[in-house]
Amino acid sequence: MTPPALEVRNLHKRFGDLEVLKGVDLVANDGAVISILGSSGSGKSTLLRCINLLENPNEGQIIVAGEEMKLKAGRDGALVAADSKQINRLRARVGFVFQSFNLWPHMSILDNIIEAPRRVLGQPKADAIAAAELFLEKVGIADKRHAFPAQLSGGQQQRAAIARTLAMQPRVILFDEPTSALDPEMVQEVLSVIRALADEGRTMLLVTHEMGFARQVSSEVVFLHQGQVEEIGTPEQVFEHSKSERCRQFMSSHK
Repeated sequence: MTPPALEVRNLHKRFGDLEVLKGVDLVANDGAVISILGSSGSGKSTLLRCINLLENPNEGQIIVAGEEMKLKAGRDGALVAADSKQINRLRARVGFVFQSFNLWPHMSILDNIIEAPRRVLGQPKADAIAAAELFLEKVGIADKRHAFPAQLSGGQQQRAAIARTLAMQPRVILFDEPTSALDPEMVQEVLSVIRALADEGRTMLLVTHEMGFARQVSSEVVFLHQGQVEEIGTPEQVFEHSKSERCRQFMSSHK
């Protein structure tokens, strides 16, 4: 049996005395699109950031395609990478799309996209450029490859950031509220790219406030409340037949 693309077991994260994640378990099989919903402060973004070790969890296991990240206790009690080569290799398999694009402002869009495949994956420049042009075509901004980030709209910058993530050939893509920094008229252009990726069978975890989109595109929905998985199931189960009173309240307030 193929191991899941991503597995999280008993993940805990504390900031000082505040426990933000209180033992989260999550399994994403290949091709799963999992939307993570919940009110502000429920731990959604922290969960994604811990999976990629952008934040260091205090407890738990993270397993990418059957391989467990080797972690050890750091000075402050949080878990840090025990094997830097392994962590770099596994991180390359887990793409991350941020709210705020995080493009390098001094580089053209094309150079933004080929940088990591060349440095991390060791791709020859010609191969990296050929792949980058295909991904720019896929996200609908092939004509912007020589532009700089400041010359693009927010929606175009986020699509460039998605192309940059795809260029690393990740096994899983984590989206942390990818439309929250965008003007309303740009939200749809980014969501349509994400929907196309879902249709291709990409494995994705998506933290979003776009309820209708989450319902349409997800194979599974997770509702986080105060750092714990309060409800998990198909979109229909979670949106229509939630067992949790808190989840029902959340859904009715976001209709």
